[in-house]
Amino acid sequence: MRKSRFFTPEFTQAIVRKIEAAYSLSDVKCQLLTATMCDVYLITSFQGKNIFYIYRHAQRTREEITAEWHFVAYLFAHNISVAPAILNKDGGLMLEFNVPEGELYGLLTTYVEGEHFRRRASTEAATEIGRSIAQIHLLSDRMRPNCTDNQMILIVCWNNM
Repeated sequence: MRKSRFFTPEFTQAIVRKIEAAYSLSDVKCQLLTATMCDVYLITSFQGKNIFYIYRHAQRTREEITAEWHFVAYLFAHNISVAPAILNKDGGLMLEFNVPEGELYGLLTTYVEGEHFRRRASTEAATEIGRSIAQIHLLSDRMRPNCTDNQMILIVCWNNM
């Protein structure tokens, strides 16, 4: 696994402090899972498990990240097995981290138990994945964005409570 250049004890503690404050979580632990287009962290807390994404500087704009997670919320609202983002206690989608390169954006999502497709490759799993992808394509063709900012995400989170 490629190591994130920001995965230092100091940056990890900054993530922990921001998550605890923004989401009212306690006893937060942070473990880097992957470092690719965005760094993916497993967050464990007294309240349970979550996933935290940090987008690398200049990879995507705030608007592009918002659109991506709006789409995930839309899929979730239509019963596609995805992990939607969780709004922070101020109703915001993203946390900001100031680093020498500029702003990094991070967001917390739900944690979904399961096994990665590569670990359970079979004809049945491939069929299931194919059906899901087809459903995503159909839904994306029908999607007509009519919500702004975090409204869709808020609707999904509210209905999921």
